[in-house]
Amino acid sequence: MNLIFSTDEFMLKGQAYAGFPILVDNKMNVVDQVLQFLIYHCITRGRVESKHTWKSHGQTMYDYFGFLELHELSWKHYNFDDGHSVLAAYRDWSLSVFNLNPNTVNLRLNLIIKFYRFAHNKGWVDYLPYDIERIRANPRGGFLAHTDTSGGLRTSADVMLKSKHQPIKLLSKEQSRQFLTTIKNSTHYLVARLALHTGMRLEELVTFPCKYVVNPELSPNEKCFRITLDPKAMEIKGNKPRSIDIFPRMMADLFEYMVNERHRLSGYTESKHSNLFLSVEGKPYSRGGQYFTSAWKGLDLSFSVTPHMLRHTYATHTLYDMGKKNMPYALLYVRDRLGHSSITTTQRYTHVINEYQDSMIDNYQEWIEEINN
Repeated sequence: MNLIFSTDEFMLKGQAYAGFPILVDNKMNVVDQVLQFLIYHCITRGRVESKHTWKSHGQTMYDYFGFLELHELSWKHYNFDDGHSVLAAYRDWSLSVFNLNPNTVNLRLNLIIKFYRFAHNKGWVDYLPYDIERIRANPRGGFLAHTDTSGGLRTSADVMLKSKHQPIKLLSKEQSRQFLTTIKNSTHYLVARLALHTGMRLEELVTFPCKYVVNPELSPNEKCFRITLDPKAMEIKGNKPRSIDIFPRMMADLFEYMVNERHRLSGYTESKHSNLFLSVEGKPYSRGGQYFTSAWKGLDLSFSVTPHMLRHTYATHTLYDMGKKNMPYALLYVRDRLGHSSITTTQRYTHVINEYQDSMIDNYQEWIEEINN
């Protein structure tokens, strides 16, 4: 099996879809059933807009069909004499051979189950390779929690693993200081600071355009610059516009970088780019930002740092800081800055504050600037 990604020549009803995952066999024949499913799930439904999600779904299907090919199994004919499900076998293979996180395995199983439902509706298979059972779920809070009449029970495929709570990982006050002071490359440093300053995702940081950077000296009375992120100008998860706040000192450093360091780097290539941050070759970083993930892993630190940890750090410390100042609508503010579709997602950070109480940062934005000084 091989996984390839389409160019803009891949057309559906006259619309081009570049970067779409296509599964092909060893003879380079398209696995048509998988393609039909992914088109339906990722495009027709209109619920999956991120190309990163397209890629993730394609890799899941590639992984599953690779497992079937390796063990000479058919995705259509999955009768096991001992009653063992092919999905259960794939699940256990993922856990034992690759030591995958149970939550990762569940995410993959969830998509594969949707594929089989799609196949069953199409008449490609006569029955599904799993059974449905009722399980007791942990109660969820929220505005409408009191209207839930399920009794805490929900249905689930029997092959699914028991989900495990994944604690939110973030940097403490001292870890944030060590992280920033260890970075020597000016571009890498500004990307890290902007992440801690705004909570933007890595793909948003590396595609952040120059046009959002202004000279703060021209607006000396501005206490904060509200920037509206446009998916037409940069990468944004779900292509949903949202606003972030950049304070004057951060904006001043971005402006200085743009007119000096970025100008120097852009001279290494004849191509013109709108991205603010450029590599040492004068080129934009890949949209996934994998370079920074690797670079930060290579820092001489006693703790690990991932791009998403910086987002969690911003959210938790900002929420804590606003709460201490008795600022209203703190949850709504952080929700809107992060681009969460539900405030329930943002509420996770209120629980983290209690766990990290001793290392919470007062006056978070001012503290970040003190490190810079």
